[in-house]
Order: sequence, then structure tokens, then C-alpha cells
Amino acid sequence: MEDLIKGLYKQSNISKNPPSTWAQARNIVVGRQLRSVSNEQGFVPITNLSDLEGTIIGCIPLNESAIIFTEFAGEGIIGEISDSGFSVILRSTALNFNINNPIRGDYIYNFRNEVTIVFWDGLEDDANPPRLLNINCLPFKVDIDKRPVDISDIILLKLFPDIGCTDITLNSVQDGGGTWDTGAYYFTTAYVLPDNSITNYSPLSNPIFIINDLTSNDYQFIDGGKGGTNTTKSISLNFNNLITN
Repeated sequence: MEDLIKGLYKQSNISKNPPSTWAQARNIVVGRQLRSVSNEQGFVPITNLSDLEGTIIGCIPLNESAIIFTEFAGEGIIGEISDSGFSVILRSTALNFNINNPIRGDYIYNFRNEVTIVFWDGLEDDANPPRLLNINCLPFKVDIDKRPVDISDIILLKLFPDIGCTDITLNSVQDGGGTWDTGAYYFTTAYVLPDNSITNYSPLSNPIFIINDLTSNDYQFIDGGKGGTNTTKSISLNFNNLITN
């Protein structure tokens, strides 16, 4: 048997390859010891897919399992496959899966060691927006069949949620009832999801000024002051266009 210990060599015609090298290789494993070139081991089945519903249109491999996306009779299904079988995480017609739009994605583990996946199905006109889902802590309630109790909650999966522009307006600045320091303040909003992750922040409000002088004074009698000086001022704001579900 010929010794193939000098590795892969692709810089010349095969007939001119140096001795003990090879020009092509497929499914090989090179061991730590010399001459330990061997075939890669084949696949080992890990589970039975008999309980898998529909047509597979995407997969995200995890460390010890995989997230499978399928479409069955107009209903999108997200499930996890492991050595114990296939379990449904979420199913809904509102997922709008299409077998012509393969799904790709990635995953991370958050600080709770929960799996969060992000997935998308391309750039076609009928494609869905990129979506984000914590498979261990869904952002809405589901029934026993893993369908959303409120189908409109599917919008909460959007990676870039339609939170709109929260309207933050000043109601009043009072001379008492607070401990704000002098300075200019801007306010913004974000939403905290059930897994304690936070959405993007809304645009900043207009500046609100805290001064030493009484707010009832005419502007010509209001002078400047050093920032960061403690006052008894309080701020009352109005928040409109909030998402409450």
C-alpha cells in the first residue's frame, strides 16, 4: 500500500505530483499520527421523523438538536428535533411559510441559557420580514396545540418590531415633588419582552429643561445656572401610541 503522508498537493498536473501526496480527496480524515488517512465515518441516525408534519423548508442546527421549519396545509410549523423525537414549538397560518422560500437562520444562547433564533426566508415580494424567537420563552400565549391564543401576536416575532413612534409630550414641570438636577433631559421608550430582552428604543423626545428659577417666572427673569444642581422640580409626561399587548 502506498504511503500518503505528505498531504494534499494541488499545484501541478496530477502526473507530476510529488511522491506520497494526493491531488484530490473526499470524505477523508487525517489523524494526528503519520499515515493515519482514513475515510470519514458515516452518519448515525438520531431520531425517527415519523411525527414530523409537512414539508421541511428550513433548518437551524443547534449544539445537540436542530430547529426545523415546515409547511403543512397552509400552516407554518416551527419545531425542535432531537434524539427524543420532534416537538412543536409554534404553529400558525400567520407564520406565512412558503415552500418556495427556503428559511435560513442562526441562534444564540442568552444569559439564561435559553435558545434565541433569528430566521428569514429571502428577499422575494412574498417573503416575510426577519424574525426573532426565544424558543424557551415565547413572547405570547399559545394553546395546547402550540397555536397563538391571539393570532395577531405573530407581529411580536419581527426582528424589527412595528413599535411606531411613541409620542412623548411634556405635560408640566412643577416646582415641587421631585429631585431632578438642573440640565436638559430627553426621553425615549423601549419594550421589555417576556424573556427580559429589550426592543430598539424610540426616537428621543424634545428637550425638557430643569432650572433653578421658579417655572412661574417670566422668561426675562430666568437666568442660567450650573448643570447638575439638585432641585425640587418634577416632570409630568404624556405617552401616546404605546403598544399595550
